[in-house]
Amino acid sequence: MDDIIFNEFDGWDPDNSSAIILIGLKEKDFDNFQPDTLLFQYGLDSDDGELQNYTYSSDMNGLDIIAKHFGFDVHKNNLDGFDNLVGIFENFNLDYFWFFDGSELKYVSDYYLQENQDLVEKIINKSEFFISTVVSTTSDDESW
Repeated sequence: MDDIIFNEFDGWDPDNSSAIILIGLKEKDFDNFQPDTLLFQYGLDSDDGELQNYTYSSDMNGLDIIAKHFGFDVHKNNLDGFDNLVGIFENFNLDYFWFFDGSELKYVSDYYLQENQDLVEKIINKSEFFISTVVSTTSDDESW
C-alpha cells in the first residue's frame, strides 16, 4: 500500500477479555473482510472468541453507521481529521486501530494515537469506511 510502513502488533492482554476495535478500509475491499482474520490477530478463533457489535457505535461523531452486520457495524468516513478520531478513541474507550488493505489486516495504533499521528492521518485519508467491533473471549480457558 503505497509507501506506508505499518506498526507491528505486540498482542493484547487477554485478561481484559475484550477489546474495542476500529478498522479503516476502502469500499472496494469490504467484501473481502473476514471477521475470523481479526480474531486470529488476538490469538482467538471461533471456538474461543467472537466479534460483537459495539453498543455506542451509533454515537461516534464523524462515523455514520451505514450498515449493521452480525458482530460489527460499518461506518461512512465523515471524520473532520485526526483530532476527531482521537476524540472518538478517548470518549468511547477504543483500544486499537487497524487498516484492512483487501487481503490482510495492518496494525496502525493502540489507544495512544498521538504516538503514531502521521500513520493515523494517512489511514484516515485512505479509509472510505470504518468497521467498529468488539473482540471478546468466549472461553474461561486461559490457554489462549
